[in-house]
Amino acid sequence: MISFALTCLFAISGAPQWIPAPQPVGARLRSATILSDGAWVGEDTSYNSWISRDRGATWDRLSDPSLSANSWIFGDGVVVTATDNQEPGYHRYDPPSRSWVPMVFDRKIVSSDPGVMENGREWNRRDGGLYQLAILRSDSVLSFRSTDSARTWTSIAALPNSVAPGGVSYDNVMFAGSRFWISDTLKRIFRSKMAGSPWLEIAYPPLCTGEVHCELFDSLPSGKWIILVIDSAQKISGLATKDLGSSWDAYDISTPESLPSFRTGLSEGWTWGLGFPSDTPQAFIRQGNSGNWMVIPNVPKNSFRLGYVDQNRIYATGDSGLVSLDLKAVRNLPRKIVGALSWRLDGNTLVVDGLGSNQGWTLVDPAGRNLAFGTTKGTTGLRLPLSSRQGLVLLRIQGIASQTIAIVLP
Repeated sequence: MISFALTCLFAISGAPQWIPAPQPVGARLRSATILSDGAWVGEDTSYNSWISRDRGATWDRLSDPSLSANSWIFGDGVVVTATDNQEPGYHRYDPPSRSWVPMVFDRKIVSSDPGVMENGREWNRRDGGLYQLAILRSDSVLSFRSTDSARTWTSIAALPNSVAPGGVSYDNVMFAGSRFWISDTLKRIFRSKMAGSPWLEIAYPPLCTGEVHCELFDSLPSGKWIILVIDSAQKISGLATKDLGSSWDAYDISTPESLPSFRTGLSEGWTWGLGFPSDTPQAFIRQGNSGNWMVIPNVPKNSFRLGYVDQNRIYATGDSGLVSLDLKAVRNLPRKIVGALSWRLDGNTLVVDGLGSNQGWTLVDPAGRNLAFGTTKGTTGLRLPLSSRQGLVLLRIQGIASQTIAIVLP
């Protein structure tokens, strides 16, 4: 699966630039956060945890409950750990007491049968202190939700591995919005359960075969489910369904406003968001829950994981470890990067509203082959005869921020 949700891949961008931040001697941090008492915590590439109480000037090892523990570090100051073959096996670091406190679950995690233990975990964090956790065991998958920043946990579902052909694994389990789902990759469907409601079975659109890859990405409180559509040229667009897959419509994925589940609270009142203004994921940040989104420049090279904000600097980890950026130097962009686009069919003519004059456009098929191209001449939008064309086409709009929208022709 292509995973854009937690650790995104970005290309190199221009000024302002990220600069190296202090790290433990001889170590390279792969994730980091700031605790409620101001201390920095980081995990290095060897999975050792470190803590600094003087903004990185000195670092000490942060001991886990067991030498076999693995830690997860989140940007809002929560550090949790899972200890294999022990009960209780899950702890949360408590800054006031400087100790690890067991997390409380509403059901037994470890089976009473010897040797049947959880063999994998998948975490997902949402804004407002909401956390979600899937525990993959040899015979089943357990899912939980926490609304108090990982202190206590309530069951969402407990399912046998046989619920999906070939069993449940990291390849077919995920949280989308506040919903837990398991994907049957053979039938290209996904199922979800929330608050005791029945399991849903939602068919991907027929275009999700061959040269076009589709991936479940988000779900909204309105009931819409959103997928990413990636064609053979790696062009990305969004589709959404509100009737369990009976029909799919184009969906704007250009800004964090469109993907609320990927807005996450950081320290000092900042909010992180994700959007796709072009064909790669882009990180955004803003102060609080309103105001303009600011584009976060991409960390050079490959991996980019946002960490935390401290004294108006944002910290992240990349291939070189911990880096920081002055937020005052980050460029402001309007909330809406491009005007709202809508399309409709007028007989055999495609009509796209919301385009200004001198706006370049290209219509391509799923393989990336050009079908038509041109430039708008006025502000009345685009009218494009399509003759007998059917199925999926992708309309690419060029400009200050390029955008691709998917159009399914009957």
